[in-house]
Amino acid sequence: MKKIINYAFMVLMLGSGAASAAVPGFINFQGRLLDSNKLPRNGSFAMTFKICDSLAGACAPACAVGNPCLWTEDQNITVSNGVFAAKLGAVTPIGSDVFSAAARYLDITVAGETLTPREQLVAGPFSFKAAVADGLANNDGSALLRISSVALAGFYSDNSVRSRLGLGIGVNVQAYDADLTTYGGISPSANIQSLLGSADYAAARTNLGLGIGVNVQAYDADLTTYGGITPSANIQSLLGSADYAAARTNLGLGIGVNVQAYDADL
Repeated sequence: MKKIINYAFMVLMLGSGAASAAVPGFINFQGRLLDSNKLPRNGSFAMTFKICDSLAGACAPACAVGNPCLWTEDQNITVSNGVFAAKLGAVTPIGSDVFSAAARYLDITVAGETLTPREQLVAGPFSFKAAVADGLANNDGSALLRISSVALAGFYSDNSVRSRLGLGIGVNVQAYDADLTTYGGISPSANIQSLLGSADYAAARTNLGLGIGVNVQAYDADLTTYGGITPSANIQSLLGSADYAAARTNLGLGIGVNVQAYDADL
């Protein structure tokens, strides 16, 4: 009976080229082929490799994503002193969809004899799934960041990210206001810039041309007192008189009746 032992898997890594290069579609497979007496084999052997979705279930053709057999290829492999190496995917490309679930197993047939048990593929080959990152440029911009058929919500939603950052709209950061957008588009004149840059209130008044007691009324305690008086209805009517005659009428002062009319002799 032939056996393959001490085998290892390794996904070829990206080189030092551009970060946008595609993920290589190969898996390096190395192993030893022994006979039933555990002696190393030599020669060329026909080998069939399959990636299956179960450890011991059916894994017959047709091999395609969605079937029990997800991928397969045939190669003639040279074995030297029991040691051989194969580049899986060199004949039939391995797509990232093959690794869309956690459990994937490698089935190997050597010269018509299928070896058991299948071996589970672990972290390395699943790096093929990184190829879906090439599609991130087509993200639809919604609150869900779509990676292949998986939608990552919750942590990546706008509200969740703001909450984790302690940014409450209208609380920690300014809520959108169309007026502020309008104001933000206004370029202040040189005078306004000088006013905003005033060192103190006195400088601000000087920039505005407002001299206390010159251009504006200086503080006067009497004016404060007068300002606290509420005029009666009559005084309000008097102050609202349309002209002098109306004011005299409101006061009940008729010239030549209530007050002396002008007389040259007087």
